[in-house]
Amino acid sequence: MRANPSLPVYFPPALRFLKFVKLHRLFIWNDRKECRTSFPITWRIFVLFLAMLLVMHWNACVYYFLSTAMYGTSELISSTDGLSNRSEFAYPAEVRIFANRTGSWREVTVYSNVSMKYSYSLHWSTQTMTTIGEVNAPQELWEFIYLTITFLLGVMIFASIVGSIGNIITNITANRSAFQDRLDHLKEYMGYRNVGKDLQNRIIRWFDYLWAQRHTFEEEEVLKYLPDKLQAEMAIHVHLATLKQVELFQNCESGFLIALVLKLKHQVYSPGDYVCRKGDIGREMFIVKQGMLQVTADDGRALATLSDGSYFGEISLLNVGKNGNRRTANVRSVGYSDLFCLRKEDLLHALNDYPEMREVLKEAARKKLARDAKPDKDEDQQETERRISFTNSVELADTLGKRLDELEKLVLTLAKEVKTTNENVISLQRHLLPPQPGSSGVPRDASSSSSD
Repeated sequence: MRANPSLPVYFPPALRFLKFVKLHRLFIWNDRKECRTSFPITWRIFVLFLAMLLVMHWNACVYYFLSTAMYGTSELISSTDGLSNRSEFAYPAEVRIFANRTGSWREVTVYSNVSMKYSYSLHWSTQTMTTIGEVNAPQELWEFIYLTITFLLGVMIFASIVGSIGNIITNITANRSAFQDRLDHLKEYMGYRNVGKDLQNRIIRWFDYLWAQRHTFEEEEVLKYLPDKLQAEMAIHVHLATLKQVELFQNCESGFLIALVLKLKHQVYSPGDYVCRKGDIGREMFIVKQGMLQVTADDGRALATLSDGSYFGEISLLNVGKNGNRRTANVRSVGYSDLFCLRKEDLLHALNDYPEMREVLKEAARKKLARDAKPDKDEDQQETERRISFTNSVELADTLGKRLDELEKLVLTLAKEVKTTNENVISLQRHLLPPQPGSSGVPRDASSSSSD
């Protein structure tokens, strides 16, 4: 649309100020965007920078407008004394006119370019509003008024920017500051109570693990502002997959699992911590989310290893087996272990709404108990068989030893009888055979036999 020649040159662009009537929509959109984005702190920094740039842009436009409105776009310079009709405070002239007695001539400057107009004006606006650098001193009354207003606006904007950035930095480090405050207070308490260095180091390492794993906030505090329906959906998204891995709950209906999901509590155990000990009263069961634990005997021997998806404590929780609600084994954390804890009262509360699930859980627990007990029975039977086999081997060795002794005696007796028989044969030969002439009265055969 072509502008009306009878109107001032700045009047058609001034009509665009009517768009500021819709400015409130921009603030509404910004609030919604900040709520919906996953990076609110980054968005706030971007909006702050954009608002600062927008104010400087407007001030640059006002500066160029006032400069051209008051002095125009040209500058008249006298060749004799070099005086100019244009203030140094205003935007430089786009055209310079040099005049003397004989005539005048024109010179187009670099400031007539559109990009140079905007760049110079924005640079002047930024330099003035941030109070960085020096600007040319004003000479006219309006220049003093305008520069004063610009300085005041710059101070206000600078203070707002500093305050906003400070708030953003505070929000970024708020979680870390709260976490560090809790740790500092705990250190002071341990020092006041003269807690041993070993226990202090374990507690500090536990806090370090919480910070490294981003477990520095309480889920209940974060989710308590949500309605029950959204809390349930959030808990299902976070915990239901882990709960379905548990063999005890695989045959349970989804409504019962959702009721249990809302009751799961997250706990973290340090290396060497005992989650439960044999004989303790069982008031909760545990599900391993991450980590490794060992089932140990009373003498510390490792009997079994529990990893992600494993569970324990359900026997005492459901009062199944001969031990009732007593723990049947010791469970110790090998490293840092993330567990989900389900308390007995929470399970009973869910079973009140789903009574048919009680028998399902007990039957699953009995099967697991019988399956765990069967290897123990097989091991006892194998041990008995090994003992019987060893006893039989010992008895067989004793019997063989006795038989060997008897055989040795028989061999000795036989050797004696053979020797006696030989002597009798020699004696018989002497009596039966006559002596040979020229001999000493002993037969040749007999003497040879005797020598042999």
